[in-house]
Amino acid sequence: MKETIRTLFSRKHEVVIPKQGVFLAGPTPPNGSMTTGWRRAVINALKADERLHPGMMVVSPEPETGNWADIDNAHPANQTEAIQDKQIPWEWQYLNLCDITAFWLPTYWTKEKAGVFAPNIGPTSRWEYGYFLQEYIKNPDKRRFIVGGPEDADSIKWAKKMADVNGVPWHTLKAENKSKLVADSFVKAIADALVDGQWGY
Repeated sequence: MKETIRTLFSRKHEVVIPKQGVFLAGPTPPNGSMTTGWRRAVINALKADERLHPGMMVVSPEPETGNWADIDNAHPANQTEAIQDKQIPWEWQYLNLCDITAFWLPTYWTKEKAGVFAPNIGPTSRWEYGYFLQEYIKNPDKRRFIVGGPEDADSIKWAKKMADVNGVPWHTLKAENKSKLVADSFVKAIADALVDGQWGY
């Protein structure tokens, strides 16, 4: 059986080769919804792409089981354990290690409009979006920035405008196709970026 792209979930650690790692940034579904959420759809599609291989890594900032309690250390034995258990430092570490930042923004205020997505407006994602967009702008030869979201997502005009001003394509998932969770073009852009960044090792 052909080996596929590696997957790294929250609080785990792996080697990320330059230009061969993608961080899946954006709103995270709640407990119970992560294993059927948009990140798993991206991961499954990337694993099915025969161009991709174990030299590549997709980083998903959520627990593999889909339950935060499974990875949270409620009673760290010492300061080292307490530091190692923090989610935000872990995310920053891999956001910086991955040269490809892929933001998917299914941002919604209400469950009624969100439909298959969780109602999450993504406050943290907004700050990270701006920061890593400027990291891409500073070094476009090294970094890649891939963005998109559902056609009917709430409050993303700002993100679209920032992408447009900087010549970054926006990948749209049509409202009638929300059950797919992510746009095919978004996944293809990630895979193409990984392939483009391949090098001999």
